[in-house]
Amino acid sequence: MEEARGHAGLAVTPAVRARGVLLAVALTAVLVYAPTLAYDFVWDDLILIRDRLHLYTAANLGSLLFSDLFSGSEWGESSFFRPLVVLSYFVDLKLWGLTPFGFHLTNVVAHALASVWVARLARRLAGNAVAAVTAGVLFAVHPAHTPAVAFVSGRTDVFATLFALVSVVAYVRWRESHARRDLVVSVAAYALALCSKEVATIVPILLVLYDVVVLRNAWPGHTPRGWRHALVRMAPYVAVLAAYAGVRRLALATFVMAPATPWADGVTRALSTVKMAAWYVRLAILPYPTTLSYEVMPEAFPPGLVWYASAVMLALTLGATLVAMRRWPIAGFGAGWFWIALVPMLGASVLPTRKPLMGDNFLYLSMVGCAVIVGAVAPRWLGTGEIARGTRVPRRAAIALGIVLFGYGAFTLWRSADWRDEYRLTLRSVEGSPNAAHPRVNLALNQLHQGDVAGAHANLAFAATRAPDDAVIAAALGFAEIYLGDREGGLRHTLRAQELAPDNPVVLGYVAESYVRLGDLPRAVETLQRLLRLTPDQVPATMTLATVEHLLARDDDALVTLERGIALNGRTHQHDLLIHKVTAQLTAKRDPARARVSWERYMASLRALAPTPQVAAEIAAAQRELDLLRTK
Repeated sequence: MEEARGHAGLAVTPAVRARGVLLAVALTAVLVYAPTLAYDFVWDDLILIRDRLHLYTAANLGSLLFSDLFSGSEWGESSFFRPLVVLSYFVDLKLWGLTPFGFHLTNVVAHALASVWVARLARRLAGNAVAAVTAGVLFAVHPAHTPAVAFVSGRTDVFATLFALVSVVAYVRWRESHARRDLVVSVAAYALALCSKEVATIVPILLVLYDVVVLRNAWPGHTPRGWRHALVRMAPYVAVLAAYAGVRRLALATFVMAPATPWADGVTRALSTVKMAAWYVRLAILPYPTTLSYEVMPEAFPPGLVWYASAVMLALTLGATLVAMRRWPIAGFGAGWFWIALVPMLGASVLPTRKPLMGDNFLYLSMVGCAVIVGAVAPRWLGTGEIARGTRVPRRAAIALGIVLFGYGAFTLWRSADWRDEYRLTLRSVEGSPNAAHPRVNLALNQLHQGDVAGAHANLAFAATRAPDDAVIAAALGFAEIYLGDREGGLRHTLRAQELAPDNPVVLGYVAESYVRLGDLPRAVETLQRLLRLTPDQVPATMTLATVEHLLARDDDALVTLERGIALNGRTHQHDLLIHKVTAQLTAKRDPARARVSWERYMASLRALAPTPQVAAEIAAAQRELDLLRTK
């Protein structure tokens, strides 16, 4: 075998060169997402990790692995079954505690590994290092991947794609070597992919695609028994899929959470999905402009000019895919991969679900196909089949490719900053989709948490015009109105929220706060008790109940509730500020010494925060309470 030699005369074997390519791809993926290691928990991270107290105890791990991803949270069930992702959260907690750095590190490492396996797939298909490095780097830096990598909870797509890649590459090796070990690795990786995200169900279809398009031994008429042999080869994967479906059915109440009212009628859903498919094609090539929360504008019949333009582009793209499958097997395989990986998301939008699925993260698995296409084309475009000493690469082609990859990487660095913290994320979501309801709601909930009730009210009022039957919007809007003095309007929205979702813990939380503001303490207690029956581990709700019981002069009950809240918070210490303040207020008469210690701890925790007028006012108020206790 020919070897390339470096300047020092040392042999550079193909194996060494291949490892160098994979290392370069991995380092590129790590560098482009290195800033995310300093980011905080955001959005679903707060629900699935920070506030999910059951996750902190090993004794609960078994039940969590075989239950809905969101089970036990205040947001209810989701019909997502992802035990490997839950296990990864548990392991990260054991290794890092609640330090976000460790969780983000897992995401970055998983993305680097996925990029490496993209390069390995391209190398095995195309047979050269140019294809490998081009495909791997393209996948590593593509801006559409930021929600999957920069967002801890986005690791579902990264894990599913990583293990799907391992499964496909091992299958390709098995088809070449017939080594049983490769088949075992492929089937096992498929099982892990399924346990990461439901989209992995398409892996057997990708394997058949490889047989049909690349190996050409399963086309109808090409080999009389081709299809039968393909089915035999798929038998282990079908068995794994059947076992997964059975376990999933036992773990979840239902396969899909069917809403009372679908997001649109059947014709509108079908027309809108065509437009969404064309949008995914555009985003894969030109990932700009993008937003964190896409608003799907329903396309009613008869459709408009934009829909017809989308349909034409979609038809041309699908036609090109079919031609590539016949004439250019590797590029055709990549194009087929792109569409097959999108089918679950597009299909879910056609079904009568609660909302259409549209987001950059849904492209993560599909982008493997695009990377394979570019990897297949790159060697011819660059005029070389290998990276070796003495090879001359056309300067213009290399510069153009370098500019594209560098531009993707720079845009990824810029986009990932949106995930730095919860407030920045929600604010950027509204900036990107100013007319959408739910970005406004997310920003408003953050504003309520920070005390900006007027700003929250403005966003909630706008969101209510876009989604008048959303119970969370109605509940939060009612609370904001009551806080700002509109008691009649606030109570109307509060009662409306209870009517829409009487068992929603988030709704009940805002309803209880509204009753406290209205002075209806008995109804506040009733609402809080109902909330805690549904989700017993909610520390803020527990402490609010203790405070209300204290206001009702039910001090014995209040102290019992207080101790329960302290015990819950002891698992995470995420609500220490609230614990210290409520403890100080509730123990001032019975145990002044404990109250003094709690006020001191409260002020110490406040001083550790960024200095703001609100923090300064809280410290001053706490100091006055502490001074009163010291004079007694």
